[in-house]
Amino acid sequence: MNKKLLIVSLSLCFLLMGCGKIPTLQDGKEVVTKLNGKNFSAEDLYSEMKKTSGYSTMINMIDSYIASKEIKDEKSASSYADSQIKQMKSYYESQGYEFKDMLVSNGFEDENSFKQYLIDQYKQREVAKNYYKNHLEDKEIQGYYNSEIFGEMTVRHVLIKVDADDNASDADKKKAKDKALKEANDIISKLKKGEKIEDLAKKYSDDEGTASEGGLYSNFTKQDTDANFWKASYDLKVNEYTTKPVESEYGYHVIYKVSQKDKPKLDEVKDSIVDTLVNEKMEDDNAIELAWIEVRKEYKMDIVDSNIKKSYDKYIKDLQKNK
Repeated sequence: MNKKLLIVSLSLCFLLMGCGKIPTLQDGKEVVTKLNGKNFSAEDLYSEMKKTSGYSTMINMIDSYIASKEIKDEKSASSYADSQIKQMKSYYESQGYEFKDMLVSNGFEDENSFKQYLIDQYKQREVAKNYYKNHLEDKEIQGYYNSEIFGEMTVRHVLIKVDADDNASDADKKKAKDKALKEANDIISKLKKGEKIEDLAKKYSDDEGTASEGGLYSNFTKQDTDANFWKASYDLKVNEYTTKPVESEYGYHVIYKVSQKDKPKLDEVKDSIVDTLVNEKMEDDNAIELAWIEVRKEYKMDIVDSNIKKSYDKYIKDLQKNK
């Protein structure tokens, strides 16, 4: 559910309930506001709400109900909400604002109502993730396995960083890059003369995480490292080193391949692949809303009111147009 829509929906609910009296629609004539010459009934209010925000209020009610049925883990939802509130409080207070003022300005009655909104948000996201997980096709999983899963590798490497910051001129950046490239080529020349990669890494490498270990980078996969670094490492045979420096986002590398493990079987990594594919789908801006369209269908949602149905159909059309 779009956050803005949820806030609007919850704001309307608070407006109706905040006074301590909930209007009933049994006869449609209960007065909610009096004015000289005119009384406004609950039926009047309901009719106007249908025109302006009926479908979003309806969606919020339906999605909250479905989420409560689908997601029973109240502890995780509550912990998520508490952590979000803690972070937001800290931020607003550091900026000199009152957290309760932020809540009121967004239509929340108090912190408890905001926490419930965050719990609903968490559950609705989990429902969307479960939808994508349950609808992954075998060919998607197999395709990812074929193209992205490899046996773990271990290498030794020497990193030469390009010593230029973002504010440097183009000429200075090129000069620093050329200098780093020359140093990396010098490392390769030393290897050709018989020097050991681990000794060179300890002496010259700018990678603080591996230099003291002789440049040892153990048991990494494609997802763990820079794409160029991965490809260069994978293309090497064991006990071979790169004869040209490998450029990455970190600088220039000289890589020596120590070992290559066999590719794991699909069953061993299937759960991890599923999680990765689901997370990729969830990165889309409209992922949650699009999943919920299908979840409501699975629950056989049938909008009887023609005005609300028209608004909802337009919402779906606009959403799918922007996929």
